[in-house]
Amino acid sequence: MPRVLEGLRVLDLSRVLSGPYCTMLLADMGAEVIKVEVPGEGDLTRGKGDPESEARGGQPVFFDLNRNKKSLTLNLKAAAGKEIFTRLVQTADVLVENYRPDVMARLGLDYEALRQINPRLIYCGISGFGKTGPYSLWPAYDQIAQGMSGLMSVTGDGDCAPMRVGVSIADSIAGLFATCGILAALVYRQQTGHGQEVHATLLDGLISMLTARAANFLESGVLVPPVGNHLHDLGPAGTFETADGHINITAWPDETFRRLCQALDLVTVWTDSRFATPRLRAQHRDALTAILNAKLRQRTTADWIGYLHQQRIPCGPILNLQQVFENPQVLHNRMVVEQGHPRGGQRRLLGFPLTFSETPGDIRAPAPALGEHTETLLTELGYTPRHIAAFRRDGVI
Repeated sequence: MPRVLEGLRVLDLSRVLSGPYCTMLLADMGAEVIKVEVPGEGDLTRGKGDPESEARGGQPVFFDLNRNKKSLTLNLKAAAGKEIFTRLVQTADVLVENYRPDVMARLGLDYEALRQINPRLIYCGISGFGKTGPYSLWPAYDQIAQGMSGLMSVTGDGDCAPMRVGVSIADSIAGLFATCGILAALVYRQQTGHGQEVHATLLDGLISMLTARAANFLESGVLVPPVGNHLHDLGPAGTFETADGHINITAWPDETFRRLCQALDLVTVWTDSRFATPRLRAQHRDALTAILNAKLRQRTTADWIGYLHQQRIPCGPILNLQQVFENPQVLHNRMVVEQGHPRGGQRRLLGFPLTFSETPGDIRAPAPALGEHTETLLTELGYTPRHIAAFRRDGVI
């Protein structure tokens, strides 16, 4: 079957997570993604210098983020490297980079320079804080963005120190917004024939994810402390204790809460004035949680899930990663796929998280070895074996 981005050429100058996540999505949807890497080094997630990573060809995350891609090694600081790169840009539809905003300009390879070579180019930069502004040149990692976005201030509970989310969500969200921007720019190009510059940041992406938390603060100006595993303004919606662990229940709408009280034989709770509305239930969270925990501790999580689903009450287990990747719905959705790799044997990778009825995304090729496609790509650009040998001798590739 055709793939939705088939025929699109993407130059991927990004490293580590935010940019590679964006280009992974584009590659999974059929784009030809050429990963441009420093000769002899490559992406940091290849694990150069770590014997275990080098033996298997990279860190585990490298194989996920760089499947379906080609690898070209190129020294962009060398004049010959820049000449090769400009030829490549002439053939490209999209470029993605996540350097500090001043780096590409210093190399003479920023959007203003490259649009002269290819006016149809969509140039997507990803940075920590923005292309311009007072923090634009600050070094940035996911941890820093989580703290500066306010996310850590609303995560955890009020009795603990600020807490980060357990995954590098700032990187992933920035990569996802970059993908959205690129796809929108492609529509604009289809309509006008013109490319454009797109920029995504770790900071802005996380702030946009604050949604209700941000909206409530901007309306009231009140700082609400984190409340752990519960919604801060509506209840009940959170984590509760069972006989063998915990269960998540969301029953803040009045009708759902009524059904929950009926299912748990807690009719007096439904009529208690402290719990008359979702916001009152949140205000009296501790009292309500104690009542619900006392009842829910009488049966196992699995028992409660089966029973509460019969009552049309949203609930679910809290799974560790082993349980996630053995879960029948996860397996049905193909969020775990098997793939062979020349240096690592069979690997289990994360699947593609979208379904298309006509143009499905897929995982077609393993993550490439460093420079695996360099000679093929240079030959396509018109370079001869003698040129290529000279480039290799001079450290250009």
